[in-house]
Amino acid sequence: MKDIFVQSRCDICGQVVPKGKFLCRDCQTKLSPVRYGYCVSCGQVYVLNENPYQCLQCREAPPSWSGLGFYGVYDGLLKQLILEYKFTQKLSLGRVLAFLLYEAYKSHGLDRQDIILPVPMHNKKLRERGFNQSLELAKIFARKIDTPVKRRGFEKQKHTPAQSILNRTERLANLKNSFLISSNILRNKKILLIDDIMTTGTTLEECTHVLLQGGAKQVQVLFLARAA
Repeated sequence: MKDIFVQSRCDICGQVVPKGKFLCRDCQTKLSPVRYGYCVSCGQVYVLNENPYQCLQCREAPPSWSGLGFYGVYDGLLKQLILEYKFTQKLSLGRVLAFLLYEAYKSHGLDRQDIILPVPMHNKKLRERGFNQSLELAKIFARKIDTPVKRRGFEKQKHTPAQSILNRTERLANLKNSFLISSNILRNKKILLIDDIMTTGTTLEECTHVLLQGGAKQVQVLFLARAA
């Protein structure tokens, strides 16, 4: 009878789940990962659900990173969870989102790196939001693969308008000279760069470029959701 009072519940909807689980079957179904129909280099999702292949843009101008992984499309329940975590500080969702990152890391076959690095946030934005969602996710995720997270050494030195309101050309100009390597701790290291959402890829591309120019040996990128 005592087990009646010690039940596991879904971290998302609160439904009772088997002991040791933290997602119910309904929520797991709504969080189906992208397995087919995407670009292996940038994550662009295609209309047809076919084997992954490199898109024309990436064939003509390959990204600077050496590997990419992501969980799903920025839509539906995944989008809802990211927005709640990011803007309402519902930090209890961190376990779910870090689990999805881990699933993406495994399914995309990313190599183990020396350092996990979250995309940095400018101090002004950090004060406004109260936390860096990429850092908090990285800290939980890091425990799953036993790799250290570095909070310092790579910084955003320029406060910029939100990327979401800009087109690709404006995004590139907006981010120019925004990121700075502030120590030698990243030199000759293999880095796993973590973010929550990728839209055009300009933020991750700029970060990767700066890290490689600053002496990083390799950069792979991992994020939760790919926007259309």
